[in-house]
Amino acid sequence: MNKEILNENNIVLNVPSESKVQAIERVGNLLFKNGYVEKEYIEGMKKREEDVTTYIGNGIAIPHGVSGYVKYIKKSGIVIAQYP
Repeated sequence: MNKEILNENNIVLNVPSESKVQAIERVGNLLFKNGYVEKEYIEGMKKREEDVTTYIGNGIAIPHGVSGYVKYIKKSGIVIAQYP
């Protein structure tokens, strides 16, 4: 996998339990911090979750923004937060 899209700085392990909104904010802030999105994109991620869940089963969700927020994406990236 391309190290610019997913690298060790994009992975957070053993995150304490938190709400769905807090989890979305956590991964959104990591995308922002690592230069993948503008801060405004996080709001688009929360709006997506309000419209349709991004949960796909087995404890896995793939949060992402609604189409109106695509202008805040700077480059492709993936972050992973693992909750025990």
